[in-house]
Amino acid sequence: MGKHIGLALGAFALCISAPRAQAPGETDAKQSAAKNCIRVELMMYSGRPRPQYLLCEDDKKEETVRRLKAAVEGTPAGALEPLESTPAYQGMIITLPKGETRAPRRSFIGKGKVNNLDSKSAYRTDSNHELERYFLDLAETKKDMSMPGQEESMQALVGGIKSDLNKTK
Repeated sequence: MGKHIGLALGAFALCISAPRAQAPGETDAKQSAAKNCIRVELMMYSGRPRPQYLLCEDDKKEETVRRLKAAVEGTPAGALEPLESTPAYQGMIITLPKGETRAPRRSFIGKGKVNNLDSKSAYRTDSNHELERYFLDLAETKKDMSMPGQEESMQALVGGIKSDLNKTK
């Protein structure tokens, strides 16, 4: 009898510690909502999937599009340069939702530059890393979505990156 109770308790413990099963259609709903969001992916080597977060709030999306458009239109262009191959933070890739045409759909921001990944023809200057800092500030309030079901705050990760940026002023 004790053996059966032990098995029952073990099965119960497994059930309560297992991730919650998603209701039918829940994954589809989350994916559909994410398609309307801006995805920000931090380019860094860590041995894990790249940290990323979503901007789904309308005001944040509008501000982001406005800033990206200004960055690619408002500064002189320069020739593209390859990224350094170092095991550290390189910058970030910003992906706008399909159908957004006011700014480049995919942009790379890092090392004081903004690259329009749609055209791959030139970079623009991100003076004083202002655009990069904007996205890092937003990241501090977001969860890392790179590992679904294991989301964690990006605050500590971003704090280290911002500290390094402050040293390069």
